[in-house]
This record gives sequence, structure tokens and C-alpha cells, in this order.
Amino acid sequence: MSAYTKGPWHIVKKHYGMELESVDLNGDGDHVGMVNIYGKADARLIAAAPDLLTSALAAYHLLADITHQWRGRHTPDGQRLLIDLRDAIAKATGMSAEDVQDDASSPDFDEFEKERTS
Repeated sequence: MSAYTKGPWHIVKKHYGMELESVDLNGDGDHVGMVNIYGKADARLIAAAPDLLTSALAAYHLLADITHQWRGRHTPDGQRLLIDLRDAIAKATGMSAEDVQDDASSPDFDEFEKERTS
């Protein structure tokens, strides 16, 4: 899996005959690291992506830990929550769902986190 551009990502306005919301990935205003968006809501969501992924990984690591018996874990809703988190992480990272599950349950999860963000 290749690492993504580390956050924070910022929303900036650009004017090219029309106003566009852009997400500056490098914080330097350089066009190489910018994505043009046609709506503020989309721009905010994209700008929050690094933080959302980090939070999803932390939540999945905590909730998937077999020693952490949280209320509702063994219910259909609890299992759906774990599956949804796993699948969202797989989609964001390009990993398979099985690899996300295996990596999060391994003692080397901290190494996985370092590799993902480097």
C-alpha cells in the first residue's frame, strides 16, 4: 500500500472564471497538490480524509481487539459496525478487507500505522 499525502489538508478558494473550492494537500498552494471541488461540503469531506482514516483505524483497532468486550460486540449491529469500519479502511487504503482485519488484530499494528503514514 502506498502512503497518502499526510494532513492536514486545507480548503482554499480558486477563481478560474468560476469559483471553485480546492483542497490543498501540501499546504503550499501549489497546483500539484490540489484537487478542485465544486462544492463546499465535498471540499470539507476531502480535507478531513486523513483525520477520518486515522480515527477509523484507531477505532477499528480498539473495537476489533478480541480482549476488548464492548457492549453489543456480539450482536448483528456490533458486527455490522466492525465490518463497515473494516471495509471503509480497505477502500481508503487499497488493502483487502482480509488484510485490514489481519493487520489490525496483529501485535504489529503500530508498525502497520508507521508504514501507512510514511
